[in-house]
Amino acid sequence: MPKNKKALKAQRKLKAKGSFYELGAKVLERLEQREGSIKSLTVGNSKMPDDYKRNIYALICQTLKLAPVLTRILDSSEEVKKLKFSRQMLLLLTHDLLFAKGGLWNKGADPNINRTIRPFRKEFMNELDKIRQEMGAKCDEDLVPEHLRNDKLTFRYVRVNTLVWTTDKVVEHFVKDSYEL
Repeated sequence: MPKNKKALKAQRKLKAKGSFYELGAKVLERLEQREGSIKSLTVGNSKMPDDYKRNIYALICQTLKLAPVLTRILDSSEEVKKLKFSRQMLLLLTHDLLFAKGGLWNKGADPNINRTIRPFRKEFMNELDKIRQEMGAKCDEDLVPEHLRNDKLTFRYVRVNTLVWTTDKVVEHFVKDSYEL
């Protein structure tokens, strides 16, 4: 079978399983229903196309970080509420439209999705500017809630190879490196 026929077959399979944003919206919906973790629903999902796993995982993580801001932007627009997309899909599309480098422009999103959501870019940017002013945000990172920005609050788990170190020596080592127990 020639190489380009294989490529066409692979593209058909991906289209049959759904677009990038549709798959992401399904994962977000399942997350809201607490059917699994982000990792298990994307990277660990055997039904998810391999080409999409890492990108969808990253998109969902970033969208969830900015969810309060994105929700506020979507709530401000009456026209967006009339669109046929689910709330989860709108969150993903809005994130990519406003924050992602390339985003909707480079991921090969369905042209119909692009035509539907792009006209709202200016309106969304205006609302985002208002939110930035209210929050005193100088950059996009300042829009992320403090508890998600502060990496010290993230729990770290360490597995100790007791053939090489003792647990006490490992604890002592990390305390010296300013980790807290």
